Amino acid sequence: LDSAFPYYLGKAMAPLTNFLKLSPLSAVALFAAPISGFPLPSSIAWELFEQGEISEEECSRISGFCSFCGPPFIISLFGIKIMKDIKAGVICYVVQTILMMVLGKLLDTGATFHTRRSIQKEKSTDNSLSLVICNSISRAGISMLKITAFVIFFTVLSGIIKEILILAFPTMHPIGASIICGILEMSSGVTSLSNLEISEKLRFILGVSYIYWSGFSVFFQVASTMNGRISMKKYIIGRLLMLLFGVPLSYFVYFYLL
Repeated sequence: LDSAFPYYLGKAMAPLTNFLKLSPLSAVALFAAPISGFPLPSSIAWELFEQGEISEEECSRISGFCSFCGPPFIISLFGIKIMKDIKAGVICYVVQTILMMVLGKLLDTGATFHTRRSIQKEKSTDNSLSLVICNSISRAGISMLKITAFVIFFTVLSGIIKEILILAFPTMHPIGASIICGILEMSSGVTSLSNLEISEKLRFILGVSYIYWSGFSVFFQVASTMNGRISMKKYIIGRLLMLLFGVPLSYFVYFYLL
């Protein structure tokens, strides 16, 4: 956001931002969403909001439909390692990306966008390359620390809850513990599927559900990027809609179309 790139990108992606009724500079978050995954899009949205480039409604909406898992995790861990089939990961990712744009439209409450600067003023925001790189690395480092902290906390929490449940209910099926892990921390939930003796279809449904829900860990990661000042209502709605439509669609494509 410290260079002219967001302004050029905003011009190039104008048809999409206009369709979603978003400010031109929101194109940066839309561009980052399918490539990097959370929490970068929400972090970008928050910075644009602080700079007065997008409204609070836009910031909330971007967090609701752009904050999903990135392709490396979905394709490599879920597809290749868990399902033993790269197509499973690719389908999960493609369905997620398509539905993200649909959610962007569904979450629109009709609020109009506003900006303080014109997209024609891209030249005025040019900074030296060294400043852009330094600022980017600094912000990325802080974001990585936050992500790591939340992942560690919820991984430990899910492990503790899992052990308590095993002690309290010795006959409980391992699927129950896996679901608890998936609700709290996505990566722990998906990883736990490798140890379960279940059918391929059930493994796929659980894995896709964990990915589309993303866990409370990601919820707090996204909330932390916006300092608790932006409502997370649309984030929750986006997750529920993704579960409702994304899971059956992915299942149908993977098991019946391919």
